[in-house]
Amino acid sequence: GYRVYRRTDAGAYELPLNGEALAQTFFEDTPPAYDVVYYYTVRSVRTREETVIESDAADEIRCEYYDITPPAAPQFLTAIAQRDGVLLKWMVSAEEGFAGYHVYRRTPGRGEFERLNTELLTENSWLDTTVVTRRRYEYVVTALDDSLSANESAFSESDSLRYVPN
Repeated sequence: GYRVYRRTDAGAYELPLNGEALAQTFFEDTPPAYDVVYYYTVRSVRTREETVIESDAADEIRCEYYDITPPAAPQFLTAIAQRDGVLLKWMVSAEEGFAGYHVYRRTPGRGEFERLNTELLTENSWLDTTVVTRRRYEYVVTALDDSLSANESAFSESDSLRYVPN
């Protein structure tokens, strides 16, 4: 049979991942953490009476295990005209690994959405102070996770309004 071993950059191979020797030539592993580089090797195993004999380790295989799944899109985005801009509010994201939000704006039905915030937002509201009176705006929000690849969700449902200060 076979035994499968895993290590990280800083670690050494320890106990095999499989308790019993495998008869088949495949093994599925779910590493304990994302955003880590893992190394794997396999050893052949033979048992004679009560003695276990292992072969030399096969060549290592390097596996970069990154989180590539974006969080869910924010929900219930609402744009509210205020005296000093448009206040945007949405429902808080409670997903594990959540890092923050980006806010995007465009003229309704025209062109691409452009990101407005330069720093990642951690609150579920934001005031757009760059609006012009009587101009129409459409907004969406995205959520980002804290993985190395900073996965970004799809756009939230949009909300639009014609800005008239209160």
